[in-house]
Amino acid sequence: SSDLDHLEPEIPERLRAILIQEDRLKVVMTGYKFFKQPPASVSPFNIHLTKDLGPLEADEACKLIIDPVQSIYSYEPAAIELILKASKLEPRNIQFLCHEAINRMYEADKPEKTLMIGIRHVEANIPALITLLETEKSNQWKN
Repeated sequence: SSDLDHLEPEIPERLRAILIQEDRLKVVMTGYKFFKQPPASVSPFNIHLTKDLGPLEADEACKLIIDPVQSIYSYEPAAIELILKASKLEPRNIQFLCHEAINRMYEADKPEKTLMIGIRHVEANIPALITLLETEKSNQWKN
């Protein structure tokens, strides 16, 4: 089961409207499920595009880790290596580990000047990623 399964039917349509109206806002959503069929009321123009992604190349994965936050945070090289290894270069897993590592950094360090994401911030979230993936795999067999 995906988070998208729990959304009210009009939410994807509202999200689409916001993305069309606001040209400064760009969104990339990753996951195992996505809206393959737009709601019947959606215009056939300007609908979201979906692309199935497999594992990234290592350089692309590094860009996904570093580029979105480079003006705010930095990563220890060992933290980047661990994210690459633990994520198996899957974009969704990379984003999960990065997001959780940033949260862990704020919880653990209360950073003021140095916003450095370290290996300890990443390591702490690997069990949660493993649990998430195992749960999703188990749920796939149920559906």
